[in-house]
Amino acid sequence: MADWAVEVGQKQIFTLLDTEKIGLKLTSSSLMIPRKSVSMVVGLGPEVMKGAGTCAYCGLRETCRYQDHYAIAQSQNQKTVT
Repeated sequence: MADWAVEVGQKQIFTLLDTEKIGLKLTSSSLMIPRKSVSMVVGLGPEVMKGAGTCAYCGLRETCRYQDHYAIAQSQNQKTVT
């Protein structure tokens, strides 16, 4: 994600988990092993924006060349949810 460098975020995530138990390792360059591993953080709680898409949190939202594409996709998703 924008504003959270992999080198910082991966280390922070790994301090919270017992990764040895599940066979996951982090290299000095923050690459996870096995290589096809994925990390993710999901925000929960009363301060989380409800109904906001990924673009609402992105530091590139003002200049992103894909913002129109994502706005259309988000609008279609909201119609199917309501």
